[in-house]
Amino acid sequence: SERRKKAFFSYGEQMNIYTYQKDPATTLTSDDMIRSSLRAYNREARLGLGDSFVHELPILRTAKGKPYIEGNPIHFSLSHSGNLMVCAVGKKEIGIDVQHIRHARTIEVAQRFFSPEESDYVNLNGEEGFFELWSRKEAFVKYIGEGISYGFQNFTLVQKGRIVDRIEKPTFCQFQMIPLGPEVKCCICTRKRERIWIKKL
Repeated sequence: SERRKKAFFSYGEQMNIYTYQKDPATTLTSDDMIRSSLRAYNREARLGLGDSFVHELPILRTAKGKPYIEGNPIHFSLSHSGNLMVCAVGKKEIGIDVQHIRHARTIEVAQRFFSPEESDYVNLNGEEGFFELWSRKEAFVKYIGEGISYGFQNFTLVQKGRIVDRIEKPTFCQFQMIPLGPEVKCCICTRKRERIWIKKL
């Protein structure tokens, strides 16, 4: 039978990325997705956390909108685009973002929100380049817990015409693109490169 999980990047501590494809009859909420992902990670990583941790403790939000559970030993980050939901779970801080490549006013948006170097990159690489940059930027602001209000102009991910895989300012972190399909850009941001497992819920 087809394997339900795929691993790549064989270094760092294991992080899992759970994916879920919604259909019109699905009522799965963001909190449901978080709880399902935490329950699966607790079991698969053999953390031994009680069921009450997943089912009973409230999912809270910071003032910037980052979800968390009080006293939670697991880090997680959630994103969705269209009917696709993704949740990254691990033992270290993480930010994730997913974007379907679609028609958009990419040049206008890039000129408004991106650095000049990034705008030039989008001008040359079109919608695919735009959404790869946008997913990386969203993953970063989630990683630092600030959200999009932090300002995408405060950091650049293009140097000498190429997207970089890590930055040192405003904080050191690394980016890994997650292969979820030809029309999807998904990125995680972490302190160091991690061993990633992709799993379907």
